[in-house]
Parts: sequence; structure tokens; C-alpha cells
Amino acid sequence: MIFKDRFTSAKTNFIVINKSTSDSKSSNRRNLTRSIRKILLNNGSTTNSINVRMWIQNAAGTQLNIVPSLDIPAKCGVVFKDGVAYDNLIYDLYITTVSSDHNLTVIIK
Repeated sequence: MIFKDRFTSAKTNFIVINKSTSDSKSSNRRNLTRSIRKILLNNGSTTNSINVRMWIQNAAGTQLNIVPSLDIPAKCGVVFKDGVAYDNLIYDLYITTVSSDHNLTVIIK
């Protein structure tokens, strides 16, 4: 597993995975990130939907959407399996959430 977290508050332009640098921890992460197989987003709220945007961005500010805007209903989840791997030597992975009841679990494998 590359990343797992539960967001219980709004996240605006939150960096999920930073671009790799030359340190050993990042070198390990670089190998994992290039092999991302899936991204799982789960809304743990029992009553409210949550809007999620996920994208990658390079140092020049160019953004490429992975999830441009997605409303996930209460007690539902979504799995992305195609087109989720990217070069994390160039891009950071960001997420923004919008909801009145934040309970989003993000798992990246």
C-alpha cells in the first residue's frame, strides 16, 4: 500500500503524494508510485455525499485531472483501476474534498 488516510475535515489542494527527491524514503516511494494499480475512495458518511477532485500537477503548475469532479453518495465508494499510474518524479498528486460531513477514506495501492 502506498497511501492510506481518512479525511474528517475539508481538504483543499492537499498533496497526497509529493514529487520524489533524492532521499532514500522518496526513492522507495518513487518505485511504488510508478506502479499504482488502483485508487479507492470511500465515503463513510451515513447521510451526505462528498465531492472529490483528484489531479496531478507539475512544478510549472500544469494540472492533469484523474478525477475532475465526482460526487460519492453516502456509504458508497469508487475504485479507479485504469490510467492511475503517473511519473512522480514530475508530478505531485493532489486532492480536494467538498462536503458538509467529511468522512472520506483514500487508499492508493
